[in-house]
Order: sequence, then C-alpha cells, then structure tokens
Amino acid sequence: MDFAIVIYLIVFALPVMAAMTRRFHDTGVTGWLTALQVLPLVLLVLGLVYVEKNYPVPQLELSETLSSTELFLKTIEQMNTPEARTSANASAFVVTTSLVLFLILHMLTLFWMSRPSQPGSNRYGPNPHEVPS
Repeated sequence: MDFAIVIYLIVFALPVMAAMTRRFHDTGVTGWLTALQVLPLVLLVLGLVYVEKNYPVPQLELSETLSSTELFLKTIEQMNTPEARTSANASAFVVTTSLVLFLILHMLTLFWMSRPSQPGSNRYGPNPHEVPS
C-alpha cells in the first residue's frame, strides 16, 4: 500500500513541478523555486529523526499482566514524566515550524504563479501567450 502511494506521488508530482517551473519561467522567476516546495517535508523528517535520537520517550515496561484500566493509568503516569514532556515539546516545535514554513512557501508560490507573464522574451525564452508574427 505504501509503495503505491510513493509511485502515485512521483507520477503526479513530477509533471506538476514541471508545469510550475514553466510558469515561473513565464513570469521571469527561476524554476528552482519549485524545489522549495519539498523543503518543509525534508525539514520535518530530519527534525523528527533528530528529536527521536536526542529526546527519547521512556518505554513503558510491563512485568505483569494488567487490566485495560491499569494499563491506561500506567501509560498516563509514564507520559507525565519530564522526559516525555520534553520529547513532546520538541516534536511539537518541529511540526509547527515545518507547517508554518509550508504555508509561507505555498502562499509565495501562489503569488508567483498568479502573476501575469512578462511581455516579450525573457532570459528563459519567448512568452508562450504571444502569437508569433
């Protein structure tokens, strides 16, 4: 199932990024800005890996058989430790930062893509909206 999602994303993300690059070129902006769309995802993954390594959550050790209520209470008790709270805070910071960066970059992309094409030719080639005479 996960492999199908990866294939789907590759099949549809690459043409979208190519169209975005072409549109950026129409407005006179470098097409490398399409690569910025991947930056929040990369930072999210790297940040969560960093948090996992440096702020480990203590594992719940079960030596006896517990009822579901006892297991729930023991889990709550375990999550109230300072180590667990530090890990949760670090994870929340990474996720929030990535989300804010994601939103800013996508608003900028929407702005750049909604601008009209530059009249005439630019350094990326002729304007596709102008009819050659």
